[in-house]
Amino acid sequence: MGHIKMKLTIVISAVVIVCIMVYGVSCSQSQPSKSHEQLIRDALTHLLNRPSGAFVIIEEPKSGKFIQFAGSVDEPLLLDLPVKTLSPDEMDKAKKVFAEFGYTGPETYQLQEYPGGPQAGEHTSFMVKFGSDIDRAAQFTVVVLHQIYRLDDSSRLKLTEE
Repeated sequence: MGHIKMKLTIVISAVVIVCIMVYGVSCSQSQPSKSHEQLIRDALTHLLNRPSGAFVIIEEPKSGKFIQFAGSVDEPLLLDLPVKTLSPDEMDKAKKVFAEFGYTGPETYQLQEYPGGPQAGEHTSFMVKFGSDIDRAAQFTVVVLHQIYRLDDSSRLKLTEE
C-alpha cells in the first residue's frame, strides 16, 4: 500500500510539473508586448515625476531615428524633433503631419555656449508643448513614429532617460 501511494505521488507530481511547464510556456507566448503608445505613455509618466532638467529619448535602434521629450515634476512636457536628423522625405512628411495636427512647422533657435553666453550656433526643430497631457503626447508620438519614420508597432524601441 505504501508503495502505491509513493507511485501515485510521483505520477501526480510529474503531471503537476508538466502542467506548470506547459502553462508557463503558453502564458509567456500569449502575453503581448507593450504597444508603442503604452511604452511611451509609461516613459512620459515617469518623466513628469523626475527632477528638473530630465528628458527621455525614444529611439528605433536599427535606424537611429528618434524623438525626444523634456519635462519634469516642475516643467511641462516638450516634444523635440530635430530637423537635422530627418531625411528630405521625412521633412516633407513632418511638415504635413505637424500642420495636420495644428502644430507649427520647425522653429530655429539660437544656441549659446552657456546660459547668457555668446552664440554657439542654431538649432532647428519641430517642438510641441503638451503641458501635462501625457495621453495626447503619447498618441502624437506614435503618429510621428508611424507616419514620418514609417515604423510599425512591432518595431523595437529603445528608451534613454537622463
